[in-house]
Amino acid sequence: MTKKIRRRVSVVVIHNDCILGFHAEDPHSLVRYFFIPGGMIEEGESPEQAAVRETFEETGYQIEIVQEPAIERQYDFEWDGQINDCRTTFLKGRLLSQHPSAVNDAAYHRGVAWISLDKVNEIFSYHKDILEPVQILSQSSLK
Repeated sequence: MTKKIRRRVSVVVIHNDCILGFHAEDPHSLVRYFFIPGGMIEEGESPEQAAVRETFEETGYQIEIVQEPAIERQYDFEWDGQINDCRTTFLKGRLLSQHPSAVNDAAYHRGVAWISLDKVNEIFSYHKDILEPVQILSQSSLK
């Protein structure tokens, strides 16, 4: 299996003690996941700009980035039959609008959802390098 390097961003958005994300199904393995918004950082785009764009594309919500230290992680993640060398910047976002636009994302997208913060450990247990930044950024929202 070949490895593809992906420079990406993910954003933790908390509202009413819930975390924003979406359900997804791997096109190859059919494994189901819950992902926080995120994706590739396009050329000329900052991680913050990519986080705002990706959140809107994947969830329909407008957000802004909260200026806190970003968390950087590098990890392998298998998706669609390929190992991705993910170099992810995790950021914290704040909801700007409570009325989302319609989402027309990739075929693997299975619906936007808000998951209770008390389910973070269970929901993101599929990968420690995703779980840990989500835990840290979720906890900082409670302070």
